[in-house]
Amino acid sequence: MKPIQHFKNLVAFPSVHWDFNWERQHNMITHLSESAQNRVVVHAPYGLINHSFGTILAKLKARKLATNSPTTNPRHPKMKFVSPKFLPFHYHPYLDRINARIIEKVTPVPLSESLGYFTYVNGAMLQLLPKFACSVLDIAQRRQAIPELSKAAKATERMAVKKADIVIVDSISTYNDYKDDRNNIHYLPQGVDVARFNSGQPDAATQQWKNMYSCVLGYVGSDLAVDVPYLRTLIQQLPDCGFLLVGHFDRPEMQQLKTFPNVRMTGRIRYDALPNYYACIDIGLIPYVLTERILGVFPTKFFEYLAAGAAVISTPLPDLLSFKQAAVILKKNPTEAVKAILELQKIGWERVKVQQLANQHTWQSRFQQIDEWIQAHYTSKSHTPI
Repeated sequence: MKPIQHFKNLVAFPSVHWDFNWERQHNMITHLSESAQNRVVVHAPYGLINHSFGTILAKLKARKLATNSPTTNPRHPKMKFVSPKFLPFHYHPYLDRINARIIEKVTPVPLSESLGYFTYVNGAMLQLLPKFACSVLDIAQRRQAIPELSKAAKATERMAVKKADIVIVDSISTYNDYKDDRNNIHYLPQGVDVARFNSGQPDAATQQWKNMYSCVLGYVGSDLAVDVPYLRTLIQQLPDCGFLLVGHFDRPEMQQLKTFPNVRMTGRIRYDALPNYYACIDIGLIPYVLTERILGVFPTKFFEYLAAGAAVISTPLPDLLSFKQAAVILKKNPTEAVKAILELQKIGWERVKVQQLANQHTWQSRFQQIDEWIQAHYTSKSHTPI
């Protein structure tokens, strides 16, 4: 794919620290880094919520742990990471102006010569949005349905949707939240690097564990959205199946699942090692709670499971409804999910066919689309390459 050459620099605002779980925003920022002619600046998260003093201290501790994380995600050679001290309060005009100045000061490139890639917007960032040569707002969380966010935070994102040059959403629910605010919101679901996820090789210990079971059901990710009672029902009612739970889990009820003899928890896994665990999974699980917030999620793991040749059992998330087929089964009731899993084991599925479905939704196709939107913006504004 030929890189677009319309902007000198890329300034990115991911919503998580770079060495957190690899997400859509990591893929997008890495791709756009290829097109930046000069420099790429990646900011640490500045947050959306006005926390209490105790919570701020806890978050600073988490920030330090993230900085010292043994899990290091790939970094493009052009990337420079900045993490300035700032006032951890938002949506106050005076404080927002101060934070905006701090952010602009530590950004070692002119905003007017840069593409700004935003995955979230707080009060300070809203002030910076118009200063960029092109601003891209990529919303991969349904924040209008997050109860912890204030009215000011939600109103700020709505203003950003109106102000940004290009707005992208990854879910139908988020699109519906903003469709009346502008008429050119782009729907861009998750993607997958098929070659990466269909080439894994499990280590000897994991393979030995897998050989103990007739089928391995796997879940990869965090436990934020997991319906633990749903997952517990599957574990209890399918004792002949192994359950491979890959990721760092904070919730005590999730941790308790490892007391079941057919459960194996791995903890956080390095980015480069993930495909080796996908290779152990016969049926991928997306047992998400169906709250208004989670209904706006398009799970990245969906296409990753398919790329690895796994069938998928999920709760009925709106963005997955169009993918229903023999090897993609959506069940709200865990008992019905158990029946579907037993049937899948009995009749099987064609791994090649599910991988073909994944091939229709690669990150390369997503990158090509976002490049076209950026190029169209510059063309419409009569920009010459800067």
